[in-house]
Amino acid sequence: MNILVLDDDKAVLASMRIQLQNRFLAQYRFSYCADYATYKAELSGKSFDVLLLDILLPEQNGIEIATQITAEHPDAAVIYFTGYPLEYCEAIFEGVKPFGYLKKPINYDKLQSMLQDIESRKTVLPQYFIKVHGSQIALRQDKTIWLESHGRTVTIYCVDRHYVVYAKLGDLEQQLPTFIRCHASYLVNPIFIRSLEQTRFSVEHRETEIPISRKYLKQARTRFFEMKGDLYG
Repeated sequence: MNILVLDDDKAVLASMRIQLQNRFLAQYRFSYCADYATYKAELSGKSFDVLLLDILLPEQNGIEIATQITAEHPDAAVIYFTGYPLEYCEAIFEGVKPFGYLKKPINYDKLQSMLQDIESRKTVLPQYFIKVHGSQIALRQDKTIWLESHGRTVTIYCVDRHYVVYAKLGDLEQQLPTFIRCHASYLVNPIFIRSLEQTRFSVEHRETEIPISRKYLKQARTRFFEMKGDLYG
């Protein structure tokens, strides 16, 4: 797993680097930074499975930073650490829901148990890649409902949010071979299709109907019934 460690105290960060590398070097890959600006400048292009974040920082607290980083890494597990757990208890659960938190000084046995738990829960899920503000991020196919093209941009509607990216729908379609092309401007995930009408799909999670154009009608209907058989048969 790739793990990001963020703490503004350079002495603490150096100590953590030694402890983490001595204990976990053969298992995990760690990246270190002291603030969000450094992360954006040097590390935002990397993919992270775990975010290990100090809460008490001078400009932004770790909870705010978690919100920003998980926008790029939505499947990353967040572990906070702090010397003042009670002070931030309520704020922790108002922001990005953490996998857990640790009190300083860090109990590395407890951290090891958390990391092993995260690793055991992770399964290899199909992903695809988009660029947002110059950074490449991975999205899970099983969380994507449909994609909709508007000229030079594509809007990607996921279960919990949406993204607008500069891309061609055809290029994204190549990354999503199980999705159904039903229109020049639409690509839909069959696992979210609730029903098929004459010329439209209705989908789960959104009060939206996806049009099926005449050009794609035959292949869309055929793919739908093939996929329905694979999913439910």
